[in-house]
Amino acid sequence: MGLGGGKAADTAKAASILLKVPVAIVPTIAASDAPVSHIAMIYKDDHSKERVDHMAYSPWCIVMDTEVILQSPLRLLISGIGDAAATKFEADACRASGALNFLKGKPPRTAAALGDLCWQIIRGKSLKAIDDMKNRRYSDDFEEVVEAVTLLSGLGFENGGLAAGHAMSSGLTMIPSTLKSTHGETVAFGLLVQLVLEGRPDEFIAEIAGFLKSVGLPTTLARLGLQPGEEPLIAAMARKICTPPNIIFNMPVEVNPEILEKAIYRADTFGQ
Repeated sequence: MGLGGGKAADTAKAASILLKVPVAIVPTIAASDAPVSHIAMIYKDDHSKERVDHMAYSPWCIVMDTEVILQSPLRLLISGIGDAAATKFEADACRASGALNFLKGKPPRTAAALGDLCWQIIRGKSLKAIDDMKNRRYSDDFEEVVEAVTLLSGLGFENGGLAAGHAMSSGLTMIPSTLKSTHGETVAFGLLVQLVLEGRPDEFIAEIAGFLKSVGLPTTLARLGLQPGEEPLIAAMARKICTPPNIIFNMPVEVNPEILEKAIYRADTFGQ
């Protein structure tokens, strides 16, 4: 049983893979969709990503007590909102490019519906849920946002697939100064990068950036922790991300290190 946050869940899943036994996940935070997935993130000693291991099946059971979640740090729920905000857009990208999902299959229409519902809840109810959590006040809006952050986002990304948003998040773990940012915070910035890569209208990207900022998510490289003079690290990160078979290539548009680096700075401009 993995009781705690994302690393507790990853550790329990990794143990279940080695021992070939079922695992139960009992999250005490709603910071990501990790509880639902059948993957275990394996990190190096410096906290950068090493690899992804896969369970034969999804967790045997997932138990979330929203009264417990309500008492957790607010930043972690906001991080979960950032992670979940990208679910629909990454699944849409995979469907457009013909990329396979995490189960090595064609994304079903159900995954698209899950992603759409996840975004609808995140976009419409996050501000109210955040206010309720600040006041430790249970509400249906809070319950629905927790469900979207974990269940809808988890089922949505495994069945729908991931693209630039999460590719950027993994890439940012290579930069020591950004490691203080949470997974959901880096995914939120990665979403802006993805929208730039897709050539979305400026007004649309600005609207999404405004929403992310309104809930308290970082929308610039500086807010993620990047320090002046560290720009060469961005170029190195872009080269690493664009090394096959990275999920960046699930995008339905051409991506190379130069295109990605330009998109990163363009997204930073929108975030500012």
